[in-house]
Amino acid sequence: MIPPEALSDSRAELAKFWRRRLEAARQEFDCALEEFRASVQAFNVQSTSSAVVRRLQLALHISNRAQEEYLRVLRVLTDLVVHGRQPPDL
Repeated sequence: MIPPEALSDSRAELAKFWRRRLEAARQEFDCALEEFRASVQAFNVQSTSSAVVRRLQLALHISNRAQEEYLRVLRVLTDLVVHGRQPPDL
């Protein structure tokens, strides 16, 4: 049988790991959002050239994916810390 303090330490280590993943996901989202904002600015300045429209579409897609990942990691961390649920992909 695993002693309770070992489970507590294990949970703390998992939480630490997921906090680092959350920070990395947040940084990715911030970068993607900044690129999206730059694309919007280019779209506003350079009108509707097809290259600018494609850049805007791609930036929006990447930003949405980064936000989805950030929210996924946040849910995993919340489930772990608040509800004591183990992450699904470990």
